[in-house]
Amino acid sequence: MFGPLAIAKATGTLVAVVALRSMRIPFPAPLAHPQAILAGVLDAGGNVLFVLSSRFTRLDVAAVLSAMAPAMTVVLSALILREAVSRWQTVGVLLCLGAVALLAL
Repeated sequence: MFGPLAIAKATGTLVAVVALRSMRIPFPAPLAHPQAILAGVLDAGGNVLFVLSSRFTRLDVAAVLSAMAPAMTVVLSALILREAVSRWQTVGVLLCLGAVALLAL
């Protein structure tokens, strides 16, 4: 069940290591950027929860809710990083929320 997810994460890690080594960039200290660690944990957790939800619930619900990921990225960047939200980003978030509301009907 988690095999493809583990392979995808391992492949991404391998590509990152090869890229750092080929460009002769030193590895960052593990605790130098705690936000990156948090982002990785949340990303992996989201992937695990999607796999579980697609396995044990209706796939249409899991797919629509996972499609909310870009909307959550916009919301979190506005809340945490205080980034400005463009008109098109606002439209996209509202469309995602509308899709979830329609799915609930």
